[in-house]
Amino acid sequence: MTVSQPALQSLHLVVCVHGFVGTPQDLKYFSGALLNAGGPQSFILGQHHAESKRLRAEVDVESQTSESISETIVVLNSAANVGRTFDGIDICSYNLLNEIKDQVKALRTTTTADGLPNHISKFSFVGHSLGGLIARFTLGLLESEGFFSSVPHDQIHDVKDENLRLALGQPPQPGIFATFATPHLGIPPDSRTGWPWLERRSAASLGRTGIQLYLFDDDWIQHESDRTSPSTSMGILEAMVQPTSAFISGLNRFPRIVSYANATYDYPVAFRTSALFTADPFAARGLKMQMDARYEGIIASYSLPPRPASGLQRFLRRLAPPSVLNPRRIPLPFPLNYLALAVVPIGVVMAPFILAYVFINFRINAFKSNIRVRKQLRAMRLDAQRAPPQQLTQGADERAQRAADVTWYSQSRAKLLGSPPKDPQSDPATVNASHVQTASPHKLSKLISSLITQSCPKYPLPAELPKGQRALTSVQLRIVGLWMSILGTKFERFFVKVEDVLDAHPLIVVRREENSTDIRGRSIVQHFIDHFITPLQS
Repeated sequence: MTVSQPALQSLHLVVCVHGFVGTPQDLKYFSGALLNAGGPQSFILGQHHAESKRLRAEVDVESQTSESISETIVVLNSAANVGRTFDGIDICSYNLLNEIKDQVKALRTTTTADGLPNHISKFSFVGHSLGGLIARFTLGLLESEGFFSSVPHDQIHDVKDENLRLALGQPPQPGIFATFATPHLGIPPDSRTGWPWLERRSAASLGRTGIQLYLFDDDWIQHESDRTSPSTSMGILEAMVQPTSAFISGLNRFPRIVSYANATYDYPVAFRTSALFTADPFAARGLKMQMDARYEGIIASYSLPPRPASGLQRFLRRLAPPSVLNPRRIPLPFPLNYLALAVVPIGVVMAPFILAYVFINFRINAFKSNIRVRKQLRAMRLDAQRAPPQQLTQGADERAQRAADVTWYSQSRAKLLGSPPKDPQSDPATVNASHVQTASPHKLSKLISSLITQSCPKYPLPAELPKGQRALTSVQLRIVGLWMSILGTKFERFFVKVEDVLDAHPLIVVRREENSTDIRGRSIVQHFIDHFITPLQS
């Protein structure tokens, strides 16, 4: 006797998160590609179905036949942080959390046009640039609230069919967690000036987010009893890889975790920080790459040069013009690209004025952001403590109120880091990570090299740093070590190299579809759809 399947609409919710000073428009093409993978019923939240259908037709991405699709893809192209990305990874994540919870509740409490109740059976994250870090933090918040463990009773349809009710009460299964050109290690040494005073000003000009990316924040403390010990404090990026944290336990739920990293020409997010690599093999000359035959820009594998370049080779290299002066990298048709190159000297003269304008604009945005963050933390505390909204107004006790905000938020964050296991030897994550947290930088580098070799043989790590490349900081080494020790082979990397482009950062997700350069990233998106989304839908 066969049991009939409950009559419901299974949904695969994919949350897309844009990057710094970005908008949902940045992931419009990507969203359309996801719709194609999800069949004719797929749609983008907050968008009319006819608009989703039009977008699906515009995107040139191959899709499977509707007969082989088991779930409808629903895309949440997040708009929670438009104009707010200066506010910090954590604050942006709380904004995204609220948006996800609202949309999830709306989906669960409505039905399809055919009257079928919606059931979110799978949940995935896609983050571009800073959006990848926001997605990771938000995942920790979802994990701490039991998102993957249960469904609130008020979000389950009141139906008489017991099988249907049980099916609707099943929490979503983690699907895929993907990041594209995301600064997992913050700002690497090679992207810094080397002058601490200037780095601090550069970080401050990017608001709370800049402080966190430059690793200047150290106000995360795992346990209240450790508050008096400075050695226990850490920044947000290191906190997000602690083995007992909600961030790692949430990430560990996903069967596949993938990072796409630009090998070259990505100036906002350098290769090492997006690939979680301790050394940049593409900085060494003589690297032999095997490109993927089907997907333009995907590096299938590479082999390291057998020996370093000779003195003559290094001298001849210095005589070559910088790649930025290659007219083919300018996204303009001939002869406009050559004309643009001809006016470079004018750009050099104007550069100080342009940089001054950008710096002042960023400082103004950072100032506004700091005020906004203080107000949001106050509102979050009062909401958590069920305090009257009148306390939102400033008064004579403003200093005491700010101190209360800081204390409350510190305690809230400590909960996200979890408690140490009673028996550390019984916790695999703790066992795997304990030697990482106590190792010297030299031993840690060797351990990381071994872990990467085991999990990623197609992309070998150089035995030594290429000449002129600065070593990662001890904090960044610990982040890589913890990440690799805990996630292991579950974490996959794909390196991208598209020639003759000025900036590969937007290209990797086709941020500007009308741009002749960015559109070359279609094969990268197609690669992700074919390898990670299509298998989930079958």
